Amino acid sequence: MDFTFDRSTDAELEAGGGRGQFILHGRNGFLICGVFDSLAEYPHWFVVACATLAAAVILWVLLRLLRAALWLLFFGVLLVGCSAAIWLLFR
Repeated sequence: MDFTFDRSTDAELEAGGGRGQFILHGRNGFLICGVFDSLAEYPHWFVVACATLAAAVILWVLLRLLRAALWLLFFGVLLVGCSAAIWLLFR
């Protein structure tokens, strides 16, 4: 599948152009988004360092959540197993 993106004339931004439009603008052959425009002003090494730090923090939080979920699963299985054994014992 091949996509081509042309330079925008803002004609598609007029009212009645349809719902759910997502418009990509190109500059010098590269697609840009308004959020990433400001990142071009920073040095590349700084952007990569911040992205790496953000990814490490997100991974750390996910690992903490996984650890908590595994402990809950462990104690849940232990509780259900002990409850089933006690129920079978007195049945």
